Amino acid sequence: MIKLKTLVTAAAVTLMGAAASAAPMTGTWGVDSVTTSGNDHAFWLPAFDPSTDAARYWQFEGDSGEFTTDGVQAKLTGTIVRNTDAMQKFKVEAFFDYSSSITNDPGIGLKCAGLCDGNSVWDLYDVTNGTLTGLGSIAGTNLEFERHSGPELGQLGFGANDKNDLFGFSTWITWYEVIGDIRGSAYNGDINISLTGNGTSTVVPLPAPVALLLSGLVGMGFVARRRRAA
Repeated sequence: MIKLKTLVTAAAVTLMGAAASAAPMTGTWGVDSVTTSGNDHAFWLPAFDPSTDAARYWQFEGDSGEFTTDGVQAKLTGTIVRNTDAMQKFKVEAFFDYSSSITNDPGIGLKCAGLCDGNSVWDLYDVTNGTLTGLGSIAGTNLEFERHSGPELGQLGFGANDKNDLFGFSTWITWYEVIGDIRGSAYNGDINISLTGNGTSTVVPLPAPVALLLSGLVGMGFVARRRRAA
């Protein structure tokens, strides 16, 4: 016959594991660029000016970039500047809806160029809407972006920026230039960022019913131990 202590321990571990795996990450982070073919970048907009490879890449200006999520909706804000022209800038405002949490296994439709061994959990996000508002020499240029047509969702976690094994975020977008109320042609782009430094991630607490049940299981184990001692 299995001892009550063993049952209590097994039930507690199972509940804690289930609660932890179901809880998306929350927090606020600063944004750093990643590197592709020697080009540091956060946004890749190849069709905006395909004259040179470097002209396709944009980075957040200074410490302006911020990524925050409450586990339901994420937001990316800041100002990006073109690698080849510091006078060309966009104000970034983008929103993403939480979809699910899964192990970081590339065999299930994820993109990973860093740490991707299936041993950590990534949160997946869908692009709700995003805008790039022109500043500096491109003031008056307005772009909108949405989820691209492929199967991949946005990825948040270690190795999720698709460029290295650091904690980060990436997503693949379709963007349009907007003139008045009219969208122009559709073009592909990427967002790849490392998330660091000036923010903190927060562990989501156990839901109250789960915490209460765990307390009850621990109490059962304590009572059983006292009965044996008596």
